[in-house]
Amino acid sequence: MLKFISLIPRRADVSREYFRGYYESRHAPLALTFFRGFHKYLRNHVAIEIAGAEPAFDVLSEFWYESVGELIKTGKFLQSDQAPLIRADEQQFMNQPALESLTVEEEVCFGPPRCFEAQVSKLVVMAKRLAGMELEDFHEKMRGVAEQLPTAWNLHRLSYFTVRHGDAESSWDALLFAWPTGAPQGSELAPAGLADCCQTFTVLAVDSYETDLASAYQNTPAATGSTDELSV
Repeated sequence: MLKFISLIPRRADVSREYFRGYYESRHAPLALTFFRGFHKYLRNHVAIEIAGAEPAFDVLSEFWYESVGELIKTGKFLQSDQAPLIRADEQQFMNQPALESLTVEEEVCFGPPRCFEAQVSKLVVMAKRLAGMELEDFHEKMRGVAEQLPTAWNLHRLSYFTVRHGDAESSWDALLFAWPTGAPQGSELAPAGLADCCQTFTVLAVDSYETDLASAYQNTPAATGSTDELSV
């Protein structure tokens, strides 16, 4: 499975509430008329900034692909004559130049495998390693941070995301997604140990909305020029 997370900020002149509403009611349905090869499409909207640095984004959008072929077709669409239709809609609510896309590998390190998330609340930890620290050492320490969370936060699932850097290093090295069974235990929601390995971190509460892709693709006609019409 190929997984990507886009960190998308809102336009400076729109509220976080407007950004969320436009994304869910207008942009996501429009995008699915063109992008027909997603395996999972989920938006994690920032609800509360709990600890650490203020995030430079308002949603973490997850895009999963089952094959390289579908990813290639997405890339071809973004270079096609139809792409400006999507870009123009993004300009209605996104700060496009500040968007950052992460290539990630996910490991569910506690609890059952991920399932459909029609509308759930989660906790997210994002971390950037200390300057000069080796990635291997950083991930070892971050996994130690992760080990405390199922009990400390009363979780039923925890995922660890490793960020894969390309030619340019990403703003983050690791992410944790946590699914609480109820209110986290205790008042301290900044996990112990982050300061020992992180130059920057942020802890967020997010509201997650996943599209039922089988239903969406069946009931929404593909637009002219969609990825269904492209070949690898």
